Amino acid sequence: MQSYIGLDLRGRIVLLVDGNAPPDFPTEAMLRGALGVLWVAGDGRDDIASQIQFANPQQAYLTAPTLPVFRIRPSTAAALLPPNVTLTGLFADGLAHTRENGWFTRDLETAVRMSVTLGQPEAVEIPNIIGYVPGTDLELGNEMVVLFVRYDGLGIDPDGVVYPGANHNAAGTAVLLELARLWQEQGLEARRTIMFVAWSGAQQDDGSARRWLENDFNFRHVRTQGTRSNVGPSILIQLDYVGAGGDDLLIHPQSSRQIAGLMVEKGQEFDLSVLQKADTAEFGGDMITRRIPLWTTLKWDGPVIPPDEDVLENISPEKLQSFGQMLALALTQLARETNY
Repeated sequence: MQSYIGLDLRGRIVLLVDGNAPPDFPTEAMLRGALGVLWVAGDGRDDIASQIQFANPQQAYLTAPTLPVFRIRPSTAAALLPPNVTLTGLFADGLAHTRENGWFTRDLETAVRMSVTLGQPEAVEIPNIIGYVPGTDLELGNEMVVLFVRYDGLGIDPDGVVYPGANHNAAGTAVLLELARLWQEQGLEARRTIMFVAWSGAQQDDGSARRWLENDFNFRHVRTQGTRSNVGPSILIQLDYVGAGGDDLLIHPQSSRQIAGLMVEKGQEFDLSVLQKADTAEFGGDMITRRIPLWTTLKWDGPVIPPDEDVLENISPEKLQSFGQMLALALTQLARETNY
């Protein structure tokens, strides 16, 4: 455990970088007299949105916080630093002067004012949309293939900036809806049950989708031709950032080997480069579940589009179409073949 013996933050606002302090450091900073925390996050989508505090069973959200904590971009942090001082330079100083107990501080000649306006707690219902094609096979009907997307985005921030969310998450939702339409229009039969899930509350990231998927009780009303009593997910495919990106289609590095192999195989049929990289950071907060035997997450390679630039004009129809065709073929195989 890291020791903060001797750390004095009285009357100071703390500037720190994400990953360079424990997640619960603001509590430690408050106990040691800090007036606020500026937490330097990456340039991803989450650091420029208002940070929403969600309710918990103990209703701790009703307690007004006494320490403001702001997440800011590196560019904002750079603007706060004195001339000739950089974040890289501060890290170099830290490595050179870090104490044995694991921390180092440096006072900066910068004045910062922090202010937070809190609204009243508000209960909001978040709808999720679920539909399914019943399995027709006596043995496989109760095995469920779940195609999962998150259909909401960041919306509008308090300053009125609109985050369109075309690639995250509208593109994945579009693929899901088109596949569901084609299954219904063509009257395709599935030996396994195919469930289409459009989940909301993507920014909440509290594991609610994972808990829902891993509890077979939630699927007790699903009607199939299967003879077994329990119905539940056995295969999970999650989509995100499928409308734009680089030349390679990425598979989550912790995906099931069998499903990853299927995606690579189907990608080759459409001349798509499908890769399984080792870096999980590419996939952010995507869902990993141990209760579902076979699962994967798919996205195009490439940098994340800034949320205020995630507009329809940046979507590639060619990428959306080629991905949709590849996925349709893979989904048909998963729904009908017995070797999964």
